[in-house]
Amino acid sequence: MNCLVTPPAADAAVPAGNILVYDTQTQNNRPVRKATIVARRWFKIERVFTDNTGHYQMTKRFKNQVRINVKFKNTDAEIRGVRGVRLWQMISPIKKTIGVFNGDANKSNIGYIFPLFADAKSKGNLYWSGATTHNAVQDYREYAVQEGIGLPPTGINIMLNRLLKGASAPMWNKRALNTLPEEFVKQFLIAPTGWIVGGLNALVYLNTR
Repeated sequence: MNCLVTPPAADAAVPAGNILVYDTQTQNNRPVRKATIVARRWFKIERVFTDNTGHYQMTKRFKNQVRINVKFKNTDAEIRGVRGVRLWQMISPIKKTIGVFNGDANKSNIGYIFPLFADAKSKGNLYWSGATTHNAVQDYREYAVQEGIGLPPTGINIMLNRLLKGASAPMWNKRALNTLPEEFVKQFLIAPTGWIVGGLNALVYLNTR
């Protein structure tokens, strides 16, 4: 989806655009802030972050095809997904490919809006939840500074699941793998699946980086 909010760059071969997410409280689209945007064509790759308006601007020119990915990742946190026994999904942040754009496309206006789907089990809601949680991290850090309360550590990993039960915080960097809490296994790995619309089940743990 194109979502042009700011004027396109002068060079149509340089990817730029705006990344937004639907906000259920305001019922409007709001910027996805400090998300990682990756432009890739074979071995030609560039990574940038969205700003506070959700805008990103590459510097490299892609005359031919270019794939644009949005990753919910920055130095503050990574948002990851858990889907039953698919444990490999816990290794990397949630990623959404918003399109592969050919040489004739105006790459200076490549944007996307993450919608909330009516079907609670829609895979698209994984991306909506990822974007919403990603923004929540940024909102809290700003709130903490404004209110003079302690900031959370950087490098936090937040896991979202497709379950109807609660959350767990096993603190893996503080325990051996053979002491993985039983509650986490029950709620995040083997419980029935299903998205929570309008709410988030999240597992937060501190990374060791």
